[in-house]
Amino acid sequence: MRNKILVAVLVVAVAATIPLFLQWQKINQLSTELAKATGKTFVARKTGQFIAGDKQANQTSLKKILAQNNEVDRLRNLLDFASTLDAAGARSLLEDLAKQPLNNKNHVAINVLIDRLVHLDPKNALDWASTVPNAHGRQQMLNMLFYTWSNVDPTKALDAVNTFSNAKQREDLSNIVAVNMITADPKSAIALLQKLPGNSQSNGAYWDAFANWAGSDPEAARAAALALPPTRNRLLAMAGMANGWATTDPAAALAWSGNLPADHLRDDLISNAVTNLSQMDPAAAVDYVNGVSNLTTRLQLTQTVASTWGKDDPQAALAWVMNATTGQSRDSAIASLLGPLSATDPQAATTALGELPDGSARDSALKSITANWVVQDRAAAMSWLESQPPSNGRTSVLSDTVNTWASADPDAATAYTLTLQGSDPILFNKLMGTITYNRESVDPNAAMTWAQSLPVDQGRDLAINGVVVAISSNDPQQAWNLISQLPGDANWDKTVAQVVNKWSMQDPAAAAAALADLPNGIVNTNAVSNLAQNWFKSDPNAASQWVNTLPAGASRDGAITQLVTIEGSNNLPAAFNWAASMSDSDESNTQMRKVVTQWVNKSPDAEAVTAAVQNAANLTDQQRTSLLNAINKAIAAKAGK
Repeated sequence: MRNKILVAVLVVAVAATIPLFLQWQKINQLSTELAKATGKTFVARKTGQFIAGDKQANQTSLKKILAQNNEVDRLRNLLDFASTLDAAGARSLLEDLAKQPLNNKNHVAINVLIDRLVHLDPKNALDWASTVPNAHGRQQMLNMLFYTWSNVDPTKALDAVNTFSNAKQREDLSNIVAVNMITADPKSAIALLQKLPGNSQSNGAYWDAFANWAGSDPEAARAAALALPPTRNRLLAMAGMANGWATTDPAAALAWSGNLPADHLRDDLISNAVTNLSQMDPAAAVDYVNGVSNLTTRLQLTQTVASTWGKDDPQAALAWVMNATTGQSRDSAIASLLGPLSATDPQAATTALGELPDGSARDSALKSITANWVVQDRAAAMSWLESQPPSNGRTSVLSDTVNTWASADPDAATAYTLTLQGSDPILFNKLMGTITYNRESVDPNAAMTWAQSLPVDQGRDLAINGVVVAISSNDPQQAWNLISQLPGDANWDKTVAQVVNKWSMQDPAAAAAALADLPNGIVNTNAVSNLAQNWFKSDPNAASQWVNTLPAGASRDGAITQLVTIEGSNNLPAAFNWAASMSDSDESNTQMRKVVTQWVNKSPDAEAVTAAVQNAANLTDQQRTSLLNAINKAIAAKAGK
């Protein structure tokens, strides 16, 4: 039993996200357990003082303790070691730790040493925390100190808080003291809470304080919460009280919460109590949920019980869910259980998966089952996954699985993927891209060697394309040189466009020169469009001159479309002129209408827009009439707003 308590305490104590007051409580609980077992308590040594030479010995001892791998032994030895320190020794170690990163190990060590120093010499502890050099670190140490101090002697801790001249700091530390003072002196703690400003942190102190109090005396906490003025803080106090109560007696907290008026607060409190009850007594939680008359509430609580109970006994939870729910809530509850179930019985999990229709719940379960099963038997898991009906969820899970596999064993992942080329070419292409990306992120040159070694008809070109694009992020010239090794197919066109896109972000003039050197007759419209867009953002004059050198056609029109979009935010007359110069009359009309509409909306002088259209050269009468109509519609729409 004692070992179970130690493990439970440790799990909470090392979690950096747990509130400091909970960490202190749990560490103190462990110290009590150790005191019972060993007879050692946190008292100062009656003989011997901290003298020269002890500092190095203490540092060495602490370093050895923090290096221990077993977390329970590490914390036990840390508490035992702290009980041998005098005030000077504890402070010296705290000064060292305050200069180091606040990781989980150091966080717990600081808590334990603060506890020791506060018991021995609280003024010394305050002087230490107040003189930590780094401002952020100093505030962290002060917070930790006052969490501990307010548990040991909240009255003196509050007296110390009131000596701070900075109002914000005084308020923050008062929150901390109030949370821990609540159990020793609830009347003073509540009075202190009510004096605090109404900011979010102070409001949160009501929740923390009453949660803390209800853990030891729920009846008193409940009476005090109900006696508060009917404000938001009263609701926070009630919520905190009920949640704290639910950690020790969830059945009683649940019975009380169920009698509150129907609102979101009651629903939240019931859900929290049911969660805690599911951990302690799942049968009682099931009985409660089965007795809920409101269908929506019952289905929501069913999912709560299933996810909590399923962590310990997914098989039993699944059997209950199968018979207790229907519809989407049933699907979500089943999906939440198949991950834990697959960790111990993947076959049972795959059988239960058949209960789920296509959709997000099934995709989620598919991912969970595969993630657990591949750890146990990759071949069986992959074979089963392949047998599932094609879907976006199946493809996504296969891609994620192969990516993880490629990190550990890229050759095996590649060999598996190559087997899919004939049976599922779409999936094959997807997975080859995944493997290529994985390999390139580790070593681009090695990735290219691997890609070139593949059989010509088994993904070689696809892999080389992927590596070339990846290399272009750092060395576009090298990537461009490699393009010559690729066949001129649809993948080649796509690769050229992607490389030019990345190259033009670094050196658009060089990218333009490279495009101009392509063999006669090869024009990559997407590459030209990408280059125009990136170049115009960095150097609009140079980009405009380049676009004017392009021959009329789809590529030039594509580049102009990018310029029109960008100029539409800065220079609408220029955008109109660009649109008018396009060779495709339909696309030109579309872009000109878009520009004049924007122009009317942004300009206080709509007549200037009309004049620009009327004076434009090279417009047909039909185009001019169409644009004037578009202007009139835009003017009418603007006036109607």
